[in-house]
Parts: sequence; C-alpha cells; structure tokens
Amino acid sequence: MGGAGASVIVDQMLTLGENLDEQKNAALAAWIQQLAPYGVVTLDLSLRIQTWNNWMASHSSMPLEEVAGKDLFALFPELEKRRLRGYFERALQGEPSVLSASLHHNL
Repeated sequence: MGGAGASVIVDQMLTLGENLDEQKNAALAAWIQQLAPYGVVTLDLSLRIQTWNNWMASHSSMPLEEVAGKDLFALFPELEKRRLRGYFERALQGEPSVLSASLHHNL
C-alpha cells in the first residue's frame, strides 16, 4: 500500500484515537455529574455557576436549573463571610487552591 492509501489509514487511526479520547472524557464527565460521592461545581470567570453535579443538587436541595448562571457568593453569602472568595479567585487565575471540608468545615 503506497502513499495516499497509507495516509488514509493513518488518518482513520488518528480519528479513532480522538473518538476514544472524546468517549473517555464524556464518560468521566457523566460519572462526575451523576455518581461522584462529593460536590463538583464549575464557575465562569465572574464566579457564576456553570455546572453543578447531582451531589450538589441533592445536598443543597437546589437543582442545576435553579442555580445556573447565579453568582456563587450571592447564592451562599456565608462563603463571603468565611473569607473564601480569594481561594476561588486565585484558582481562576491558575493558582492551585485546596479547600477541604476537614479544614474549612462544610464548604
């Protein structure tokens, strides 16, 4: 098999690999959303809620539809009182931050 035929096979193999990566990412996202045994929230750069997994919905009694697009600190003013905003802002700037229920008592 020469030139063009080999190129087509390589392209197909790369596409299969990309599809597999996409499937793995989709499976991981679905697990986090539906089954993770802890809360997972994603925020935009303005600290507005973008995603909210089932654990968060269950433990807060607020479904994603109710919180999507809302400012995290407006929704949970106690986070501001506990001076946690800086952790979130620094994380959004790329700085690692660790918030643990053990250390920060029921985030």
